[in-house]
Amino acid sequence: MKRELKVIIRPDGTVQLDVQGALGTSCKDFTADLESAIGSVTERTLKETYYQEATDSEELRQND
Repeated sequence: MKRELKVIIRPDGTVQLDVQGALGTSCKDFTADLESAIGSVTERTLKETYYQEATDSEELRQND
């Protein structure tokens, strides 16, 4: 499954990151550098896919 990142910048300057196609904690790994560059995380909403475990083959595809 291909991972995609949607970045929304609101008029008040807050930024929302929406990850699609990531299973388990890989979504946090996927956004870590961008979160660090933007600043502190004030809120995090985890999707159902966060609680799913990726198989070895899915993890390999996500790292491509």
